[in-house]
Amino acid sequence: PFGDDEPVGNSWILADYVDQYLPQYNSAQVNGLVSGASAKPVLSGSGLPVASLRKIWDLSDIDKDGQLDLHEFVVAMCLIDTCKAGNALPDQLDPSWIPPGK
Repeated sequence: PFGDDEPVGNSWILADYVDQYLPQYNSAQVNGLVSGASAKPVLSGSGLPVASLRKIWDLSDIDKDGQLDLHEFVVAMCLIDTCKAGNALPDQLDPSWIPPGK
């Protein structure tokens, strides 16, 4: 009954952030995916160094298809917030941050 993209209930720790980042996602996505080129202005708008943004992209592109779906985009934005708050980026994504279906 649920599509692969739909989290079931509140099982995903970042589910509450989807609404917050949906407008940015919608402005950057084409056919439901955000490419590296369309993500660049959004991500670089964070003011973080390119090396950090590259790592954020690598962590967020969970299925390694070179594009971000909505849930991967939310992961990227939450990683940016984490970094801007003064926290170091993890070397790998916490399992609780990985969206259902990934």
